[in-house]
Amino acid sequence: MQIRFLLLLNFLLGFFISFLAAETVYFSYVYHPDNLYLPLFIRDLGSSVSHWHLPPSSYFFPDGLFLFLLERVFPFLYLPSIYGCLVFFLLQTTVYLFYKKHLGKKKAILGLSIFGFLFLLVSSLFFFDGEKKNPVGILLTNGHHITGFILSILVLFSLTSYRRNYFFTFVACISLGLFYGSDRYLLLVLVLPLLSSLFLLKKRNKLYYFFLCITAIFLGEILQIRTKAYFLIPDSFGDLSARILSIPVSKIFFLGIHYYYDFLKLFISQTGYYFQAILFLLLLLFRKKKNLYLPTKEKSFFLFLTLYSVCFTGLIGRFLYQHPFPVRYLTPSILCFFAFGIYNTLSFTFFKRLGTSLSSFLFLSITCFYLVFLYSMFWDKELPRNKALFLAKEWEGRSRGKILITDYSHEKPLRFWSEGKLKPLPVDARKRPYLWVTGAYLHPFWNPGEELTRQIDSSRQEWVEWIPNSLTKDF
Repeated sequence: MQIRFLLLLNFLLGFFISFLAAETVYFSYVYHPDNLYLPLFIRDLGSSVSHWHLPPSSYFFPDGLFLFLLERVFPFLYLPSIYGCLVFFLLQTTVYLFYKKHLGKKKAILGLSIFGFLFLLVSSLFFFDGEKKNPVGILLTNGHHITGFILSILVLFSLTSYRRNYFFTFVACISLGLFYGSDRYLLLVLVLPLLSSLFLLKKRNKLYYFFLCITAIFLGEILQIRTKAYFLIPDSFGDLSARILSIPVSKIFFLGIHYYYDFLKLFISQTGYYFQAILFLLLLLFRKKKNLYLPTKEKSFFLFLTLYSVCFTGLIGRFLYQHPFPVRYLTPSILCFFAFGIYNTLSFTFFKRLGTSLSSFLFLSITCFYLVFLYSMFWDKELPRNKALFLAKEWEGRSRGKILITDYSHEKPLRFWSEGKLKPLPVDARKRPYLWVTGAYLHPFWNPGEELTRQIDSSRQEWVEWIPNSLTKDF
């Protein structure tokens, strides 16, 4: 009864922590234009979605499915925040099951309590230093390689923890195939690390996992082909191979080394010293201890995951979709780093002397009081949500009866916060139609090579342009 109460308290606190973080310090992450694509796409399902230009990873499963179900219960304008709470719940469940398997229920509860406190602590540091970027905030977003990764880990964990049968293997293959078909990045952060760690450890059942991964990839590729038959989706693998082949080998290494050097400088300057100090402390804990150490299989998986994540961050960020700081590709590694670092703290003598249950209750109490303290700091401040709603309402009045032209960073937020009343058209730097991840252009007759204002018949339709000259928080 005591364990169930502490577990329930952990999940309840996790809901409040994730919701408060999504509505405040991580608001610009959770409601970033990239993360509003799926809510807007799902809202269009009632009419037509064939005109949508989708990203290379559609995120239909599981992100799109979860958002579709949540929309039936919760208000549309709160979908991204509620989704962040759901992802954090899945994350807590994964961490608890992992600790429970290797350490038992009591230490699993303690580890889960420390995990929640550490998440709140890291998040609050960026409340006091809002100019820095926090990779942990990406954990609460949809459509950024997080939910599929967490659920894939849960599927693989179930395969290793419970007795396997043909039906369970079939469900696992279908699930992993849907996840991979919606997000090919899982090949880099899940399939390759898994196969590499199994090959290194020479497990007897590695043929079983090899067959499972190959079947999932095959089903995922079929799903990709079928999706491309209905929607406009860029071929990321084809574009990457074409760009790599067009560059000399010597230049590839030169550009790659310089990119990692610039990325490291940005990571040090953008994440802040508090976040780096916590990472350093966890690094000290990520070592074999006398009575408690990370299992070899999980440790090898984490090391391969980190290696592949770092390699493909440079490959994708430099040669495919050029971005100076794509820290979201490292988020799965940072997540495992936090979970495994906490794993080794559970052997501290302090917890043994105080008692596991009492230590859990102590961390939960500290987390609860700290959460109330942070909430009181926001009590008399204007929330970012109110500013976004006010801006959308303002442009509803300004653009009534006119075509609103804006840029990519403001097209989806205006459409989202007005609940579809505003239908702005995004343009690029040269004022041409911008067709990257958008459902704004309902008809195919728009010419992407010509300035948009020249394609509008001003005698029949008036237009107004709003393209702020400011940088948005991108991650």
